[in-house]
Amino acid sequence: MAPSETYSAQCRPGELINGVKKHKDVAYSNESLYLFGNGDGGGGPLRSMLERLRRMANVDGLPRVKQSHPREFYEHVEKTTRELVAWKGELYFELHRGTYTSQSNNKLWNRQSEFLLRDAELLCTVASFGSEDSEFEYPAEELTRLWKLVCLNQFHDVVPGSAINMVYRDSDKMYKDIISSANRIRKEALANVCRSVAGTDLTSSQGLTVVNTTGWMRSDIVAIPASTYANIFSNTSPVQIRASDSAVLVPVTNVAGFGLHSVSAETCSVRAPKHPVHVSKTDKDTYLLENRFVSVTFNASGHIISFYDKTEGRELV
Repeated sequence: MAPSETYSAQCRPGELINGVKKHKDVAYSNESLYLFGNGDGGGGPLRSMLERLRRMANVDGLPRVKQSHPREFYEHVEKTTRELVAWKGELYFELHRGTYTSQSNNKLWNRQSEFLLRDAELLCTVASFGSEDSEFEYPAEELTRLWKLVCLNQFHDVVPGSAINMVYRDSDKMYKDIISSANRIRKEALANVCRSVAGTDLTSSQGLTVVNTTGWMRSDIVAIPASTYANIFSNTSPVQIRASDSAVLVPVTNVAGFGLHSVSAETCSVRAPKHPVHVSKTDKDTYLLENRFVSVTFNASGHIISFYDKTEGRELV
């Protein structure tokens, strides 16, 4: 930030004097940048501001004022300063340590984009070195383009929701482009990895390979298309089916970090849970969720109104 501590100064004498008082590098240069105009989409400098600057150009008691291009200022400082102070590392603004937002979609898509591109880069790297006869080419140019779009939308007025409406119309289109392209790249890289490393084909419904892109061992629920499930677990009826797309939910355990795991009827358990959970609606317009150990009651608003521990025989709410 310039010594005047604003990028939307109104061209008033007090601001110029304040800029001199707060100039912390005056030992190296007695000149500083003065940024004026109505910022944040406010329209820039007004005629009255320009006129005030003209009148204050050479007034006793005020610093001398000269209008020029920022590049001219920096080139002049570089030539005339006695010693330049170097800054190493990120230009981090500590007041932006974390922000809320009025545009929740942007925060969601920002995080989804980061995860997607990270997975895409990992799988593309593995696919590039998967086998000698692999024709997969690392999409460096496209990944760079997508990362630049992600970083652009991490600007401090976009993520917190403090930009104008036009910005979010643009960012919506950018995130749609990022997520669509990253998903395509990830799918292509995954198909190549499965062919060259695991020996399976994504277009085949005869087998299934689970890839863990995290760096630690992972156990999770995997959604398997119904047609694929029927071929792998032909003699086993599905236990849980997702309502949105009829995919079968199957637990897959102990997949190594950055590893692959072939799923078959022998390696994956699809038996009914030992302690099943039952959900029901009571006569009092409440909902009961219970298993062998606990019984939890919710009201119509989703608030827990009862949490009964069957093992201990006591109410916890």
